[in-house]
Amino acid sequence: MYIVFKLGRMYKQKKFFILFLNLFFVSEIFAFQVIVDQSNHQVYSAFDTGFAGLSQFSEIVYKNKGHVWQNYEPLEEVLPKIKSETLLILGVSLIHSYKKETIDAVENYVKKGGHLLVLLEHDNFFNNAKKQNQLIQRFGVKAYYGKAMAKERNWKKNIWPQAQSPLFNLNNIRLFLPAPLKYGKNNTALLKIMNPLNKAYNVVATINESQKGKVIVLGDMEILWNMQKDTGINFGDNKNFFTKMLSYLFPQRQEKKPKFNQGFKKNLFVYTCQNGMDLRDSLGGVTKFIKGINRLGYNVKYGCKAPKDSIVLITTPIKKLPQLDANHKFILVADGQSNDLKNKNFESILKNDLRLKINQKVYDYPLNKILRPYGLEINSSSLTPIKDPSFIMEAEIKGSPLILRRSAVISDISHKNDILGFSKKGYALEYVVPQYNDVNKIFEKKGDLKKYPFLIKNERVFLISDLELINNQFYHLPQAKIIENLIVKWL
Repeated sequence: MYIVFKLGRMYKQKKFFILFLNLFFVSEIFAFQVIVDQSNHQVYSAFDTGFAGLSQFSEIVYKNKGHVWQNYEPLEEVLPKIKSETLLILGVSLIHSYKKETIDAVENYVKKGGHLLVLLEHDNFFNNAKKQNQLIQRFGVKAYYGKAMAKERNWKKNIWPQAQSPLFNLNNIRLFLPAPLKYGKNNTALLKIMNPLNKAYNVVATINESQKGKVIVLGDMEILWNMQKDTGINFGDNKNFFTKMLSYLFPQRQEKKPKFNQGFKKNLFVYTCQNGMDLRDSLGGVTKFIKGINRLGYNVKYGCKAPKDSIVLITTPIKKLPQLDANHKFILVADGQSNDLKNKNFESILKNDLRLKINQKVYDYPLNKILRPYGLEINSSSLTPIKDPSFIMEAEIKGSPLILRRSAVISDISHKNDILGFSKKGYALEYVVPQYNDVNKIFEKKGDLKKYPFLIKNERVFLISDLELINNQFYHLPQAKIIENLIVKWL
């Protein structure tokens, strides 16, 4: 619903006065939202375009009129605030147990109609199966500490077993050594290995529809990875599986577009073609930031082609960007990335054992196309502190402390840009090693221990390394107002 009170027309010459009298509320109704939880220091990110990122899954959500955002606050605090149709994803994390109040909050969320997708790793990697069992046993499911394989002569087919989903009428879903599941009443098998090596390990996904919200337990994380053709989300019917899952969970789909005050001489253009973090009013959206620019006397437009002389806002792009007019000024918002291919053992397995042809250029972060001509680059890594195995970093701006949440790593290659804020000393983490359960081993902190820039600008670009610095969930913090004021001066 849009409520607009139009007052003060006689003061047209005083547009700022008019703008503050034109009170408006934007309430955009999207078909559904997908929350990729990060509150337990989850390993994989929805906005990571790297080999082990989940950006292609996010793209499926956007194409189906959904909206993806990542939560960093305790679930017991966030879930009671969720009202719209929602799918909560709980993936592999670095914290190896749930608090009781978190499990209670998730259970209550499902009872009230929220959907849940729980992801597992085979062989209890990251102690993931042990942790997730704490939660999924509430819904009558338990993961074995093993792996499901196919009875095939071909090794790749053996470790990437073919599964079928009778519910979704799909017969070529391919998972990488999925964790087998045991289930009780109120659950049915959602995915079964078609030619299992061990018949007791043939069920690798379940669905529970006994409550208002549905609970899906999926015994594989790699099925969501970007990877390459014929692996990960690009293998077999995997993309169709998630498309049908979303259709099954959210059969009713309606959405409305927001309205902003117009009639000004200047434009803020929100680029919406290659990302999902544009005009959403959810906790993970950036509408409060956009309204702030709108209040300064900028028309807000959105789409794929920016008008001339626009300020262009691009947030967390997940696909290659088209050629954009170099005469624009850009407000660019990034998020943490990764590059598991820098792990030599992992790369060797992919190339030598699985015979995969790896093209590193495929995983270059989309914003780099705009940034490199200005001597800037987003690296394939995320900031991490000195001691804790997490993506939560302390930083400071104008004497005010703040928190970075899975921040991207900015390189000022030219040393000609104006750095506005630094993190405290930390590392640029490129990957998390999946073959250990010891949290101190999987977080391999290498490279330079130093302060990293998180805000940087030049004449044409204002770059923010972390989406959570300006999104709705954290917009009440002082950092958002400080950044907004810096952008005003830059404009």
